[in-house]
Amino acid sequence: MNYFRGGNLVWNQINYPYLYNCVCKHTNSIFIGLIMHINTIINSSPDSILKGIAARVKERRLELNLTQKAFAKRVGVGYDAYRNFENSGEITLKNLVLCAIALDDTESFAALFTKKSYQTLDEIINEYEVKKRKRGSRNE
Repeated sequence: MNYFRGGNLVWNQINYPYLYNCVCKHTNSIFIGLIMHINTIINSSPDSILKGIAARVKERRLELNLTQKAFAKRVGVGYDAYRNFENSGEITLKNLVLCAIALDDTESFAALFTKKSYQTLDEIINEYEVKKRKRGSRNE
């Protein structure tokens, strides 16, 4: 697990009791959500990321008190496709966007693959001095 302490990247084990004490003023669902997000970051394989997304969508569906069938119908996807998504994390991008629309959470997609943020003016200057590529040259 990596996290930031004082601006430096530190490798460490997650101290779950400490995290729990930090959020003890809040409900257990916030703690569970925090642990799910941390675990998604730690286990950043494609399968674990997809399963983490599926778990968060399922959590939001349950907050709305909807069955899988009712949510799939509201989203506009087939029940079998949605059930498979919750179980395996596999879903088409279009169906995932439809889920986000149904959950009123499309801002997350706007943040995907955005340009990096700059920390200094030198980074901005260097970015514009480098020729912008329009096409890749590697065929690996």
